[in-house]
Amino acid sequence: EDSDLKNFSIDIDAIQRRAEEVGISHVRHPIRDFDPLSLRRALPAATKRLAAELAARPGDFAYIHCTAGLGRAPGVALAYWFWADGMCLDTAYAELFEIRRCHPQMGMIRSATCDVLSGGSEGGLTPARLAIRRPEAKEVQLAGLDIGWHNKVPLTKDESSGEWFVERSLPPGSYQYKFIVDGEWLPNMDLPTVNDNGNINNVCDVAPEPGSPEAERRARLMAKGGMPTAEEALQLREFLGLPPAATT
Repeated sequence: EDSDLKNFSIDIDAIQRRAEEVGISHVRHPIRDFDPLSLRRALPAATKRLAAELAARPGDFAYIHCTAGLGRAPGVALAYWFWADGMCLDTAYAELFEIRRCHPQMGMIRSATCDVLSGGSEGGLTPARLAIRRPEAKEVQLAGLDIGWHNKVPLTKDESSGEWFVERSLPPGSYQYKFIVDGEWLPNMDLPTVNDNGNINNVCDVAPEPGSPEAERRARLMAKGGMPTAEEALQLREFLGLPPAATT
């Protein structure tokens, strides 16, 4: 993102000029850092562009990077292996981790896969109510969820119960979030939590209509080891502009 370039005093124009001089195709596709939903929404277009660049220069390599190469860049690489090469996402991540220790949002890659297979739609919105009881708190906010870790939304206090709450409508997916109580970041241990690389966050799972084809597909693809059907694999390659995979 432009904010990343500014923060690290990077002259992107000079880099792009030099890349052109030596015959390197330099492509930018901004995705907000520490924002899982931004990754989910940007992943299809970023992966499609990667596929187009690789197809245009067969035999060449692609170097994918973000600020630190820990989340966004490996997310794009993994999506490509999952969609274009038909690799199991968990296997691809294990192989990548062996050579580059990284922690991409695997749930967002899976969710983006479901979005592509449903025609680019994130699915219908479902109301969610998130709350924490802190009667003595002066201010409570929430970060993560669908707004990213850099942003915060204020919670409303129910004076009768001392509970602070927020209501948001979310597309199907799994969302990590945390409460910020008078400046202190903490999870509500009375709600579902997940250990994300040593960080204990709350997690909100939003599911499609039970029994629907979308619900079946999402349950399958969001699970560890979940793979697309042969028809879905073909659809993913078509989305990337690739011919059907060769069979043996």
